[in-house]
Order: sequence, then structure tokens, then C-alpha cells
Amino acid sequence: MGITRRDFIRQMFGLLALPIIRGAGGALPVQSPVVRYRLERFHIAGFRYYSGPSLVARLRPGDRLLFWAEPDNPYDPQAVEVYWGEDKLGYVPRAKNSTLSRLLAQGAPVTGRIRAVDHEAEPWEMVEAEALLAVPAQAGATPWRAACLSG
Repeated sequence: MGITRRDFIRQMFGLLALPIIRGAGGALPVQSPVVRYRLERFHIAGFRYYSGPSLVARLRPGDRLLFWAEPDNPYDPQAVEVYWGEDKLGYVPRAKNSTLSRLLAQGAPVTGRIRAVDHEAEPWEMVEAEALLAVPAQAGATPWRAACLSG
């Protein structure tokens, strides 16, 4: 029988939320600052073939997206699925999925969000998204460019 992808995602969200809900000693944990680096910016491939058209009126810029590597995809072993909550919107375009696929396979903290929604556009251009790599900020660290320019 096995477990469905949807049930797996629900269970993973539940497990990820436990430390936040419980916290240390019942208190909510203090989250360290995070710097997000944009990895890719793209329109969602296959948007019209999944839940996208029925959800487009509810999608908003800034909404969180989830990415799942799909190494068993028969058409592209580097395929990366794009989800809005539990709803599949489509894929990261093949031309932009290589780095994301490798990072996801290694467990990197890749997050995503909707950049823009255009209800009048063709289905393959309705939603612009971006993938971000979340890295803990280091106290007192100088951004790379500033360090290079000042050194």
C-alpha cells in the first residue's frame, strides 16, 4: 500500500513544526537571523496541467512555495516540483532546475516564494517564482562584496 505523497508532506510539516510548538521548556525558540540568496527566478513550467489554473485567483506575491526533487521523473531526473501548500503548481523549468535539484538532494534549506501573479498572461507565464537559499546570518559578518571592496 505505502504512503501517498500528500500524506508524506503532511507528516513532514507535522515533524518540522514540533520544535517550534514545543520549544525548549515550553517557550518558543528564538530563531537566528537568516540571509536568503536568490538562486533562480522563473515562471512555473506545466502550470496549466496541475492545480495552477484553479488556484491562480488565490495566489499572491510573497506566498511561500515548497520545492521537492523528483529524481524518479522519467522525463527529467533533475526535475523539481513546485507546491503551494499541498497543491502542486508545476515544475521548475528544466533549464533552471539543475542546481536546485542538487541542493535539494543534499538537504539544503531551499525555500521559495511567488514574485508576481498576472491573471491576464498566458498560463505558462501567470506566476513568476523564485528559489532562495536560506543561510544563517553570522553576527558581525561583512557582506562579501563590501569585504572585497574594503580590502
